[in-house]
Amino acid sequence: MAAPRPDLSQARNRELAPSLAGPVIRRLAELPEWRSICGFRRDLLAAGESPYASIHYMRIEGSVRHHHRRTTEFYYVVEGEGWMELDGEWHPIRKGDLIVVPPHTWHTSKHDEGNELHILIIACPPETTGHADCYFQEGELTPPR
Repeated sequence: MAAPRPDLSQARNRELAPSLAGPVIRRLAELPEWRSICGFRRDLLAAGESPYASIHYMRIEGSVRHHHRRTTEFYYVVEGEGWMELDGEWHPIRKGDLIVVPPHTWHTSKHDEGNELHILIIACPPETTGHADCYFQEGELTPPR
């Protein structure tokens, strides 16, 4: 017989940002798009709102090769076709694919010519305030944010 599920509602509400103390609906079309290291990003669940994950909708454009030391990223291809580089090896990706990027994995992505590439990225754990957990090759400039 399975043990009863513990009531974590009080603990959860203490750890989450006030904006997530109850049910939340975020509409992608209403979120601002901004330039990030992988392309143009909209934060569905921003870093700092949850200790568990952040969720970003990304339109890939001019992605810069990087890695994370503590974050695992889950890339789900929502639309388009392109390529994902993982530790020096390029892989074709397309709508419906899931790519798991463990910590310390060098990665970048690009869309096929004539196509856009839209990806939902779930980052676990999320970045923390003041520490982006994003590292670049030596001599490579940090792209503008």
